[in-house]
Amino acid sequence: MSARPTGALNSQLPLGIKGHPAIANAIRSDAEDAAYAAALSFSEAVRGLRASNTSWATVKLYYAAYYSLKAAMLMDDVVSFFSGSYYLVDIQSDKISKGGRSSHIIEWRSLHQIRRLSSWYYSSDSEEAYDKLRSFRETANYKSGFMDPKHHQYLDFLLSANIDRTFREYRDDSLFVYTYLDSHLILSYPTKLLFSVSQELTNRGWNISAERSKHLQQIWPFKDKTPIK
Repeated sequence: MSARPTGALNSQLPLGIKGHPAIANAIRSDAEDAAYAAALSFSEAVRGLRASNTSWATVKLYYAAYYSLKAAMLMDDVVSFFSGSYYLVDIQSDKISKGGRSSHIIEWRSLHQIRRLSSWYYSSDSEEAYDKLRSFRETANYKSGFMDPKHHQYLDFLLSANIDRTFREYRDDSLFVYTYLDSHLILSYPTKLLFSVSQELTNRGWNISAERSKHLQQIWPFKDKTPIK
């Protein structure tokens, strides 16, 4: 990337990494790492909510979604990288596209142009939910500071509900009734993302280490089985 001619189009500069065994191994390792980070963040968020630590819980729920989406993209052979700017490379076609203004601000148009990406989390609804969740995180972390035990309006429903029962409703919501709703998405969206990623890992026969799995079982905030194994 650094040696490309001035003004050259990204489409004219394939990286030549399609089918490279080292890339495949790195993608698997990074996807497993990201899925584990998502599960840890989700666990910490729920524990924070139960302790009325609403600001950090908001931050952690965002990171659960962020790492889940990162793992999903990796499993679909879409890799983000930085070289002066942020880019996405589609490993299967070896094409480079814009990656967004930062590692957290995704260039969704680039994802939509990769036609094979048909999973729900690449949809326009998912894009909107992700951006809203990121804005919640920015409000809690930067704009209003930590206001615990007070909380923002987007947490009203969740804090008034039974979190165990609500979590299961979100997890088992096959029709996506709650996933994108403003009053629910703070937990419903990262829940659906995390369990979708978990299922994809299982389908591929990928997993985290026994040490990580044991740790996750110890900190998982529900009696239900952990999503990542």
